[in-house]
Amino acid sequence: MDNRGKQVLFNTPATLAGLRSYFTLLRRLPNVNFLGTDECMDALVDGKAAAVLTDARAILAHLQEDTPEIKNIGTASLMSTPW
Repeated sequence: MDNRGKQVLFNTPATLAGLRSYFTLLRRLPNVNFLGTDECMDALVDGKAAAVLTDARAILAHLQEDTPEIKNIGTASLMSTPW
């Protein structure tokens, strides 16, 4: 979105460069094609992932656990503008 929140900027050169850079961050475990939401959260809690992108349901389900590992996990919204 532009600074006024009035126009999407998906097709600008800066946005496209940012999207390309973002998608180069994708990492997968060796010999695993896809990790589901629960597997991603388990990897985070087990210290095998530094960060995950997931939905609120997965976060809430894990945050209800009372473990030392869960107390080290924080959350942040990716975007200030909802889709």
